[in-house]
Amino acid sequence: MAAEAIDAGGAGSDASGSVTGVQVSTTSPRVSVLASLASAVKLGLTSVAPNALVGATTTHTETCSNGGSVTVTQSYTTQGTATPGDRVDLAFNSCVEGTETLTGTLSVTLVSTSSGGKLNVVDATASAFTITTTGLGERLNGGMRITLDETSSATTTLTLSGSSLSFDRLVNGAARATRTLSNYNYQLATTLATGTTSQSFSFTASGSFPRFGTVSFAAQTTQPIVTLAGAAHPSSGAGKVTGANGTSVTVTVISTGVRLDVDTNGDGTIDATLTRMWAELDAEL
Repeated sequence: MAAEAIDAGGAGSDASGSVTGVQVSTTSPRVSVLASLASAVKLGLTSVAPNALVGATTTHTETCSNGGSVTVTQSYTTQGTATPGDRVDLAFNSCVEGTETLTGTLSVTLVSTSSGGKLNVVDATASAFTITTTGLGERLNGGMRITLDETSSATTTLTLSGSSLSFDRLVNGAARATRTLSNYNYQLATTLATGTTSQSFSFTASGSFPRFGTVSFAAQTTQPIVTLAGAAHPSSGAGKVTGANGTSVTVTVISTGVRLDVDTNGDGTIDATLTRMWAELDAEL
């Protein structure tokens, strides 16, 4: 877990699935990707179709801030009133917001809303929903339940959960790694005054990883992963990755990168301690 990897890090495993700690790689979407996902959900919740009829399905297109567009198809009970069961389909057409380009589709169905629309629960389905920044991309496929809590004046909280989510890491448009996250739980809290983020997660992962082929493991945070606004890497946090036969790597953020405490045989005793620099980890993304 580091830089992007600390978002929900995975340790490298050998062919048997035993965690070796040789490699630490990104396993879940980056903070920026999930923030974009939250923004897309908010777009779906706040988009207003012109001249709509009660109980209608309407389609309109919105221009993105820095180019491209998003086509919004809404099916709802009452115009201007959010009602459980309302659905919005978002089709992103090279939509550029800030430094990120969005493509693919996201379907959002409202489950519940309260607190004047500041607490919303939706079921979302991503289909090749892709966010790309300077050659690095994330592509999501699958369903998830999303809670967006903006009831606090100090923080906003995004919570995701689901039984299966496919996540591809893209480099210059080509898939570098393909992973499936199962029993996925993720929370991202953002402090509004400072922009500092705090992440927690747990999941099991399987798929292809550079240098290790097809492996599987479980991962969870043991301390929230904190990243200061504008920082490229986290400032604190820790997690544990567990592979076959109880082998594990405990990952702790340090100032220069991460410390890896490796249990190579699953007996609960640390057999080796390694450090990885941020530059090393960034090069593996």
